[in-house]
Amino acid sequence: MELRQLHYFLQVCQYNSISQAAQSVFISPQALSKTISQLEEEFQMPLFSRTARGLILTEAGELLRSLGQPILESVTALSSEMSALNQRSRGLLSLGVTSTLDFFLKNFDFEEFQRTHNPCSVVFSEHSHIECEAAVASGAMVAALTYGTSDNPEVETIHLMNRQRVCLVSNDSPLAKKRLIHIDDLKGYDIVSSINSYSMQMFCGLCRERGFEPKIYRVDDITTMLRFCQERGYIGITIDYLWFHFIPWKVDLVAIPIAFDEFYSPVNLIVNKTAYKQKNVSAVVSYIQQVVLEGNYLPQHPFEFQK
Repeated sequence: MELRQLHYFLQVCQYNSISQAAQSVFISPQALSKTISQLEEEFQMPLFSRTARGLILTEAGELLRSLGQPILESVTALSSEMSALNQRSRGLLSLGVTSTLDFFLKNFDFEEFQRTHNPCSVVFSEHSHIECEAAVASGAMVAALTYGTSDNPEVETIHLMNRQRVCLVSNDSPLAKKRLIHIDDLKGYDIVSSINSYSMQMFCGLCRERGFEPKIYRVDDITTMLRFCQERGYIGITIDYLWFHFIPWKVDLVAIPIAFDEFYSPVNLIVNKTAYKQKNVSAVVSYIQQVVLEGNYLPQHPFEFQK
């Protein structure tokens, strides 16, 4: 059994669904099903019972989950600690950024910062919110730009701003006549988005609070989302700056803001509390705050989306 297989198995346990677990690890449901089958063949026992209500762990599945979870957590922690030690020994400041937020760092002058903070060397890498949070908590990263907050005691959350969510609808949709979308308005519609797991869970929770289960399909990129909107009539959900800067205005869709007090996009900087005490880390955090907050390339409130 490989660690990758164990990770995939535990994701299925968490979501109790092949399709949702597959989205969380960015592979196809077919590939994830094959991984589970490989584990069942290796142990010569079924790990799940397939029922009309979904997947239910067998006795063997329960045992693998109870023993496998701490093993995976220990290996992940070990890897993070070794990575953090390696970076500290080389004077590296490893920073994370979640998908699409690299846009906020377009004006970050790496060369200038490193020249004025020698021998500090800054390295950015893109990960999911969950991966960024775990890496910052362990010290493998000193900080990360993310959509969500963190409750981990090893992580300090610095709120930067809130951005507006946007619905993309076809011109012939009943929603196209609205100037503001409320969560209740989306009941019964097929929805598509490239939002991350953190935002996906937040959105689904908001829908359930209003008494309905959203029919939402998550895709990996904006291009696929636009195709679903244009060819299948799905309602797309994105963020204001992505609409203004990454989506061509020639697309035959109307962008309508979602009520800001119902569902917005928080942009935060999460920092390892211990590392934050270091002079270079504090300096790079301050510099990122300045770059993001002073960016004149962002659309400002109030927004005018209608073409």
